[in-house]
Amino acid sequence: MSYYNSNAIYNSLQNNPNYCWTVGNAWILVYGNSDSDPKLMVFAQGASWRRDNRVLSYVTALASLASLPLMHIEFDDSAQVIETVRLHSTTQPSRDISLQALKETFKQHGVPINNDQFAKAINDKESSAYHKWQRASLGRITVSDIDLIRLDNQSITAILELKRSYYGFERWKPFPADFPNFRLLNKVCVRAGIAFTIAYNIRHKSPRVFDDPSQIKLFFYDAGFNPTHEKIVPLADFVSLNY
Repeated sequence: MSYYNSNAIYNSLQNNPNYCWTVGNAWILVYGNSDSDPKLMVFAQGASWRRDNRVLSYVTALASLASLPLMHIEFDDSAQVIETVRLHSTTQPSRDISLQALKETFKQHGVPINNDQFAKAINDKESSAYHKWQRASLGRITVSDIDLIRLDNQSITAILELKRSYYGFERWKPFPADFPNFRLLNKVCVRAGIAFTIAYNIRHKSPRVFDDPSQIKLFFYDAGFNPTHEKIVPLADFVSLNY
């Protein structure tokens, strides 16, 4: 399996107590309907993911703050084809369910599904079996990864969406095509009583291609997903929460 494992901001935050995130073959996901109303939070992981109790604890806490149901789904990322996933719970024994049963569970939580029958999913280098199941089985949804959780004195205070491109700070703005996903996360933040922020860094093309986290542009929003202000901060201030 070949998963996206890091970026320049994550690399700059190693072992930082002010943030929480996961990369590789694990994802913190929020599912909503076509109107970006959040319905379900999912922690999805491959079986080879190295368990991180800190991450799981904060994901559980965030779901509780936002009053969202939480599912912890594990799939076999060493198998080429999967037909079942394992559901983990803090209140019940872990159990294996079919992909069709998983689809029905999403439906019970208010996540739109489609009528296609999808009994198997394939792992490959481009996409996990779980994400293939998601694309094939769910209906008119809004879904977004949670890139970064901000922690102040171990309390969750914000969700940050990480973006990067070759555009300079004066040119780059959040793309309208992404607004449904951003609204979904913003609504989660409103429910949880925390902030939603977009953090942007530049990916340079020359003299070589590299991500540059030395400065980060932050975009702040109110409860209605209206932009309130922007600011550019040095990496040191971002790391230390001085923004």
